Amino acid sequence: MPHRDELLTWLQEFDLSGPDDGSGPLTPWGAAAAVARLDLFARQLLDVCATVAERGQVRRADVARAVGDLATAEQLDRGLQALSRERLLQPGGALADLSYVLDYRPLGLGRPVRERLARVDAASVRRMADTLGLGAVPTRVAAIDLIEPFLSDLDAVQTLVGDAPEPARALLTALDAGSGATRDPSVQGYGVRRSEPQQWLAERALLVPAEWGTLEVPREVALALRGGRLVRRLDPERPAVPVAEARPAADVDRAASTAAHRLLDAAGALCEAIDEVPLTRLKDGGVGLREVRRLAPAVGRDERGVISLLTLLAAAGLLDAGSTVRLDASYDRWAASPRPCGTRRCSTRGCGWTSRSRPTRPTASRCRRWFR
Repeated sequence: MPHRDELLTWLQEFDLSGPDDGSGPLTPWGAAAAVARLDLFARQLLDVCATVAERGQVRRADVARAVGDLATAEQLDRGLQALSRERLLQPGGALADLSYVLDYRPLGLGRPVRERLARVDAASVRRMADTLGLGAVPTRVAAIDLIEPFLSDLDAVQTLVGDAPEPARALLTALDAGSGATRDPSVQGYGVRRSEPQQWLAERALLVPAEWGTLEVPREVALALRGGRLVRRLDPERPAVPVAEARPAADVDRAASTAAHRLLDAAGALCEAIDEVPLTRLKDGGVGLREVRRLAPAVGRDERGVISLLTLLAAAGLLDAGSTVRLDASYDRWAASPRPCGTRRCSTRGCGWTSRSRPTRPTASRCRRWFR
């Protein structure tokens, strides 16, 4: 077995694109690299092609039917040409191997309901048919034969969803607008149940079990929610990017200098307030919110601003956290140091805060330690 460093070197130098002479079908790694070069519209069109493909073959008529009026014929041809240039579409309509590229559910569409229910236990499938009012049937196959045409009826599904409780309808709409699937809590262990909206939808095959412990919206139901359309939206035209004129460098430097002076002024005001009345520490450590609110008017900042300044002073080593939080002796040395600009609070020591090895921005661990 290779040494860890040797393995790391091999992985860093490994060419994921694989051998490619510029002709013939792409390897899965080559397809991944090609997809990364596509613009948004071509990427959306690739999902459409993968959805309508039959045995790896794509016909333009099927793509045009799925796209509908969301793109003109000229835009559609331009997108298909982009896929052809990247060899994601071969002459004759052969689609490249996209197993390493596409989302698990292209266009957010799940698998057909018949395919999913074939893996569900027979008793549950028969109960689904009975709950949908399709009658009691003796076998799973007979139940699927009734459920599939029912869910393929747009009017029937839309009526069923319209009569659903509001939480269930909201969940189904959100799933269809997103990934098309949600986590199934019932697979986590004995006694863990689905939420009421999940259970209501699952009892009517509007959500069906899928791989990896998820519940999925079947393709027929998603199409009904979309009014029979595969594609919700396309972006055939590149959006206009607003362009703003850059500010002169002198203005940027002036604004940065002003912000730095204001920060040091606020830090100095905070130090004066702490020097007058040291901060009370909580029993378990840290400074309470009451103290933070007391300091806010003196500093001229809100609570979050005070917390940031306290964290900054602590990181700079200017606070001593004993039984109370007071100024450290290093603050006196800093306050007595010479000022290049002649002001009391602007100092080279203050400018050095941002270059210290310790963080000068409030981090989660520091906030938990200081402010509780």
